[in-house]
Amino acid sequence: MLELMAAVAVLAVLLAIGVPSFNNIIRRNRVAAHTNELVAALSIARSEAVKRSNPVAVCSTDATQAACKDGWSGGWIVFTDEEAPGFVDAGDVILQRWSSPGADKVNVAGTVPFVRFRHDGRAQSARFDVIPSSCHSGDVRVVAVSGGGRVTSRAGACP
Repeated sequence: MLELMAAVAVLAVLLAIGVPSFNNIIRRNRVAAHTNELVAALSIARSEAVKRSNPVAVCSTDATQAACKDGWSGGWIVFTDEEAPGFVDAGDVILQRWSSPGADKVNVAGTVPFVRFRHDGRAQSARFDVIPSSCHSGDVRVVAVSGGGRVTSRAGACP
């Protein structure tokens, strides 16, 4: 019985040390996954714009709608954007959709409601912050689009 009590005490200490570390890993993986999805959407849009030799845009929306809206936490779509910039018109084709990252766990904040890549791959500059609900140093990722269309990702700071 004494040995069993000692084993349970050791297990309790190990769990007390391990569980908070595991929560940090989960939080960082969520941020990394949503960052990668956003980078993929922007990269696909740039590639499609060059391939089609027509503008392609990424805009904030929820996955059930085609209209762009403010706030990137609802998800985003990639679509051909040949007519009115930033609007899904009758002639535009939605190429791919990404659903909401779940605002209760991860928030995506962007400086623009859409990013439009021109036929040569260039775009307006934009910045996106991918922030977990409980922000700690090193958890935030920043996705940036340069005027030349280059998409980069780096570590950021909590707001």
